[in-house]
Amino acid sequence: MRLPRLEAIRLDYGCHSGRFQLPDEGRPIVIAGRNGSGKTTLLEAFLRTLYGFSKRKPEERRLLELRRPWSGRPAEAELELVAADGTAIAVHRDFATDQVVARARASGEELYRGDANPAGVRSESRHYQDLVREWVGFATLEPYRATAWIAQGELVDTRLDDELLRAAAGSHRRVETALNELRDSFDELTRESIELGGRRKNRSREIEDLREETEAVVDRLEAARTARERRKPLLEQEAQTRAEMNRVEVEIGLLESSYRPITERRTLIAEEKEASSHLASLSESIRWLREARTGLERASMELAAAEAAGQYPADFETRLGQAEALWERLRVLNGESGMTPAPDSEPPDRPVMALAGAALGLLGLGIGLTISSTAGWILGSAGLALIGAYAWRRHSVKRDAEERAHDLSVSREADLAAVKSKLASVVAGTPQPGLSPETRVVHQERFRKQADARTALRLAEQTERQSTERARALVRSEAAGVEEASTAAVVQHLEAAEGEARTALARIQLRAEEQPATPELPAGVEESVPAIEAAREERRERRDALRARQADLDLELRDLKRMAEDVFALERELAGLRDRIRETEAEAEVGRLAWELVRDAYEEFRTTDQGRLLGAVNERLDDLSRGRLGPVETEGDLASSRVGLLGRPVPLESPPLSFGENHIVLLAIRLGTADFLSREGLHHPLLVDEPFTHLDEAHSRDVWDLLSELATERQVVVTTQNRLVLEHLGVEPDVDLPLPEPATEQSGRVL
Repeated sequence: MRLPRLEAIRLDYGCHSGRFQLPDEGRPIVIAGRNGSGKTTLLEAFLRTLYGFSKRKPEERRLLELRRPWSGRPAEAELELVAADGTAIAVHRDFATDQVVARARASGEELYRGDANPAGVRSESRHYQDLVREWVGFATLEPYRATAWIAQGELVDTRLDDELLRAAAGSHRRVETALNELRDSFDELTRESIELGGRRKNRSREIEDLREETEAVVDRLEAARTARERRKPLLEQEAQTRAEMNRVEVEIGLLESSYRPITERRTLIAEEKEASSHLASLSESIRWLREARTGLERASMELAAAEAAGQYPADFETRLGQAEALWERLRVLNGESGMTPAPDSEPPDRPVMALAGAALGLLGLGIGLTISSTAGWILGSAGLALIGAYAWRRHSVKRDAEERAHDLSVSREADLAAVKSKLASVVAGTPQPGLSPETRVVHQERFRKQADARTALRLAEQTERQSTERARALVRSEAAGVEEASTAAVVQHLEAAEGEARTALARIQLRAEEQPATPELPAGVEESVPAIEAAREERRERRDALRARQADLDLELRDLKRMAEDVFALERELAGLRDRIRETEAEAEVGRLAWELVRDAYEEFRTTDQGRLLGAVNERLDDLSRGRLGPVETEGDLASSRVGLLGRPVPLESPPLSFGENHIVLLAIRLGTADFLSREGLHHPLLVDEPFTHLDEAHSRDVWDLLSELATERQVVVTTQNRLVLEHLGVEPDVDLPLPEPATEQSGRVL
């Protein structure tokens, strides 16, 4: 079920200025206010924003003038609605210019911008009407006003007639006018009646006149055929000669028309080939130059990236070899500096001397104690002397070893300092981190990348120079001073030359397309200029001979024509008359069939849609009158409808209906027509202005209950000034409009 819905409006229209929003609670929306508060104006603004004013009608122009805002500004409004397909849309209308801008509120996509004059005939106006039909079901305001919009005071204008049925059905034509037009057209063609079995007309018409003229031509033709037998051989010869001459004329025309296209096409083909080749050379040169520039930029970037951490000296590999040797020497020196020199080996006789001295001392001690003290003292002194000699000798050896170790240490420190100094000079200028055995591989890799990047840059520069030179050579003849121009300037020259070459090629191709196609040549003629010229001269000579023969035959035929009327002309005239009779009879038959189809369609329209519409009206009438009124019935068209009142049919007007009863019947017609449309699948918003007028409390309750039931199926908006009825119904208005104050600008209220 599709449910279009009006949601809100921001407007500067009549006495209103601000924004109003309609709730969506599945019940009738009530707008209340005193007389002059602008209830009808607000309700009207919703639909006028969609449909505008038809400024061709004086009453519409006057109403638009009355809706000029009290603020003095031009009238404008922006309506927010939900279309039948569920799309939320905002429609802004400038009433002074009828310019409309419609956007989808969710995405902001612009759905329409342009003229939305309801009386417009331009395609954009019709397109806007198609969009409105998709959004709310009605393309124009008139059918909405006749069905689903009951404006204040307009309910009494409701008429149950075929116009209402056509507005409800949506696409029925004015069949009575169509039938009369078809009947008039048929009567102009024949005296026969358009209805089978009907009376014929007295005066002859086109078909009868053609038949009489045909009979006269037949009589003349019979008289001429006698004379034609004498002319027949000559006519056959004349026809053959004329046919042959026509064929020759056609061939001459083919030959003459093909000569110029052939030469021009060959010239254009050569020009197109040359222009295509030139354009291809320019495009290829631009491509080469751009690729060279791109390669140069890429190589420069790669070199910059490789040198980001620092630039290596050119002899880095030589320095690296020197550093490796110094590292090895440094390692050796560091290893030797950690070693302690070993003392000299003690002579083998030194322990013997110590032992001998000890032995002599012990022996002297023993002898001195036992035998002779002198001998003992001598031996002891000798032993002590040996021991002293041993001690002095050992001290002398140790002192020499310490002196040698000191000299060796000083020499190693000097070598180590020299190596470090040399190493520092070798690694100077190397990027961070410092060059060491641990970072050697990293530096080698970075140095190789820099070397490769420099090589690539040199190659890219060489390629760019070569491409630039080729480009300069290509545009040197077309651009002055290009030898000294930069690469960018050369590219600009190339691009300009390419554009000119492309334009020149397009012009040549356009000229080739505009060339007329080469006519088909006569059989046996080659597509070459000499062959075409020879064939043309041969056919001109043949044409001259045929013309002479034709002149002789014409003289003989003119002599015979004096004696008889031209049979061929009569036959052509007779054939034309018979064709006209057939066409006119076919036209008359088509008119008769069209009349019958329209008549049958009209009868089906009346018996089908009319019954459905009356059924919808009677259903609402039964709800509103609690069965007291109805049904509405007709024995013919809707204009002759009558309504049941206490068991007897009476006219729909008041009297015999009371004013309140007439109000109920007219409201049932409007609501029933809206139901009739709803059964087609589209539930238009129902706008009812003052539905409780002329109704008592009971009928007001019936109307409110019916509107509440309708609000479950469609949007229903009600305006009223009858607060007593609202209190009786227990209904609180969604908005209570105060009397406007022209001196101040109103602000919008949320309903």
